[in-house]
Order: sequence, then C-alpha cells, then structure tokens
Amino acid sequence: LSLYNANIMNEDYRPALEEAITAGEEALEKHLLDEPVVTVKGEGLIKSADQFASEYADSEEGKDFGALIDEEPTTYWHTDWHGTAPEGAHSFDVNLPENKLTSFAVLYTGRYKSNNCSPIVMTIYGKNEGEEWEEITVVTQEDGLGAYAGEGHSTDTEALSGGFTFQTKKVYTDFRFEAHAIWADAGIWTDLEDFEMPEGAEVNDERCFNYAEFQMYEADVYKYDIDPEVAAALEAAVTEGKALYNDETVASDDAQLQAATDAITAAIEAVEKAEKVVFTYTIVIEGAALNDDVFTERFTVGTADDLVKRVFDDAYQSLPQ
Repeated sequence: LSLYNANIMNEDYRPALEEAITAGEEALEKHLLDEPVVTVKGEGLIKSADQFASEYADSEEGKDFGALIDEEPTTYWHTDWHGTAPEGAHSFDVNLPENKLTSFAVLYTGRYKSNNCSPIVMTIYGKNEGEEWEEITVVTQEDGLGAYAGEGHSTDTEALSGGFTFQTKKVYTDFRFEAHAIWADAGIWTDLEDFEMPEGAEVNDERCFNYAEFQMYEADVYKYDIDPEVAAALEAAVTEGKALYNDETVASDDAQLQAATDAITAAIEAVEKAEKVVFTYTIVIEGAALNDDVFTERFTVGTADDLVKRVFDDAYQSLPQ
C-alpha cells in the first residue's frame, strides 16, 4: 500500500518536472549558436623544444624541435625523408606536464615557400604516464588542417597557415599528432583505405611531413551566446531532470522531483538574466622578418569549422625573395 501511495504522490510532481524540462530545453535553444565559436586564450602551451618528441624526426632537418615554436617562418621541422624512420604513419608527440585542460586550439604554419609535405588528415591521441594511447579525434581539411596545390596553394609564394580545435573527454598530459594523409609535390600519400583522392591528384609514396610553426593553446568553445558556465548549469539541470523523470522506481520520491524542478527553474532564471556574449576576441602575433622589419598579424577567432587562419602573407612578402 505504501508503494502504491508513493507512486500516486509522484504523479502530482511529474507534470511540473516535465514542463520545467521543456522550458529548459527551449531556453537553451533560444541561445544556441548556428555553429560553435572558438576563443583562443593566453600564450602558447608549448614553452620548450623538450616538450616535443618523435621517432620519425629526420636525421638532418628534424634535429631542432625549437623551430616549431620560434615564431620564425623560415625555420622548420621535418619528419624523416631519408628512409631511416620506422614503418608506419609519421607522428610527433607533445608533452604538457601540468595540463588541466580539455579544450584546445592548434595554430600552425607550413614551411616557407614550400607547402610540400603538408598533412591533410591527422589523428590525435592522448595519454597520461603509464597509460596506452587513446584516440581523441581525427582532423581533416574541413576542420582547418592543411591543403594541397589543387586548392590554389602555390608552393613558390604562399605559406600554408591555419588552425583547428579539439576537445577531450578527460585530461591528458601527452598528445600524439599522427598524419594519415599528406600532400606533396608528387601527389598524396595515405594509409587510409576510405580516403577519397581529390580529382587530378596522384598517389605519392612519401610519408614525411613538416611544419614551420606548431603551437597549442587553451580554447573556449561557445555553444550558446551567453556565459558558458550559465548555459552548462542549465544543460546539467535538464539532463538530471530527465534522468529523474524517467526513473520508474519509487526511489524517485516527490521531494526529489520537486528539487529537480526547482533546479531547472533556477537555472532558467540565470540564463534569462545572463548577458549575451559579443565575440570580438582578437589575437596578435608578432615577429621579426629577416630584414628586421617587425610584422604584426591580427585575426579574430571564427567558428569551430572555420577557425581563423594564421596568415603571414605580409610577413612573407617582406622577406628577401
């Protein structure tokens, strides 16, 4: 009899919780952006060449990982093209020993006057000390990774610069960037069975790749046009409310149902009071060209699918030809 009465009591509170869940979802939908917006925060996370490692480094042009973080577009780091590296897709690792982050932006610049050996598909892995590598995600040209000559990038005059973002489900201290499709002058190398060759592209046997700059940054990814913490609180309240609403056991008593309804209602009120975020974030990149002229590049962070490109066109034009 007591169990029956408990279920009757629950029915008095369930409609209110259902209405709160619907209202919460509508409030989130109202502030949902067409595409997530990425903001890059602070300085680069890679401070030293010692944070890089690779068993695929070229014996001559892969000795200095410092080239990847020296903000000098004429230096570069290269994986093995002398045939001495192990078999398999080439990669390099980055160690962030104090990392507590789960959202990152990567900004890169290709080799000066040569977009040859540019990754166009890359798998990112993560691990912590004593663990095995775990796949995080795959990034492609659609995510902001690389390009090939067929898309209008000249190997004689332009720098191939860009960026992409990725998020992790847990905190990692070590990251591996492994290239599984690479564009080169001779064509495209890939070990992917389902890779679609661009029209007119030829198959290349070289697995090597290079970068002039490669840096990781902390990134915020906004799904809504309000403070992400306020939006996340409502998302969490709605999720918990749904779980409770669908719980058919008597453990979900009237007090729990009322508490869940109150939590969603409070979170909705916080969303309604939150000011809209105006995305005007700008990053300034400064460096010195070979003729000692200082160049400054400014760009505004775009969407996750179109993270603004770090383009050094002006800087390259100022370099001796």
